Amino acid sequence: MKDKLILITGGSAGVGRAAALGLARMGARIVLLSRDRQRAEQTRQELAASTGNERIELLQADLSEWASIRCAVEQFKERCDRLDVLMNCAGVLYLRRTVSVEGAEMTLAVEFLGHFLLTNLLLDVLKRSAPTRVLTVTGNAGPLRFARIHFDDLQLEDSYNPVRAKLQAELAKAMFMVELARRLDGTGVTANAFHPGLIRSRIIRNLPWYLRIPGALGMALLSKETGTGLYLASSPEVEGVSGRFYERVEREEKIPFDSKEARRLWRLAESLTGL
Repeated sequence: MKDKLILITGGSAGVGRAAALGLARMGARIVLLSRDRQRAEQTRQELAASTGNERIELLQADLSEWASIRCAVEQFKERCDRLDVLMNCAGVLYLRRTVSVEGAEMTLAVEFLGHFLLTNLLLDVLKRSAPTRVLTVTGNAGPLRFARIHFDDLQLEDSYNPVRAKLQAELAKAMFMVELARRLDGTGVTANAFHPGLIRSRIIRNLPWYLRIPGALGMALLSKETGTGLYLASSPEVEGVSGRFYERVEREEKIPFDSKEARRLWRLAESLTGL
């Protein structure tokens, strides 16, 4: 991976940080995309110190704001002439319904719509750099089988709860990857979704204090690395493999959904992000 350039969203914590740690150890050049520049700089320094890899850079963007994403993409293209792997890892959790500046339900905005826009804006670089890979974190295959896209209430204005919001966003990302793979067939760019395993993260940061305390104790027991993410980003065994969902290394799972719904969701995402 020493000649590879990897862009990782949510790179300052959780799955993004776990992926960055493993890929930095492999010698890859890493760009961490994060909303919090101060935390991202701290992460950059810690990763460089622990891996000996100084080729770790920062890119600031708020995935819930389309203008911020577009600005970040412009900066990336000014600094980098290629992109080998895009890893969409950022995630959020809100107990109460929160709306982005764009008017979108925040979980959907950050986890799906923001990654949808970012990925599409980077497709020209990915195609030019092919063979390349797009990887997106989703939830566990079991719960996703019971998830659905609430097309009649996509923003969950009438029926919000954090579980429903999270499941909808996770399923939307899986559907996005399969539809993206279909659209990119023959370009040399592959698109896959994966469950990262139980990774230590900051996703509990928006919970009330009485839930953050036990949550923090539980987080301390979780892994700091994601073997599945590293496998999909680096292994020659998955070169050319696209449109799949991986629960664990070398273990594919099927998530049943209607391909027509995936295309409908794509059109909605285009409209909502102004793509």
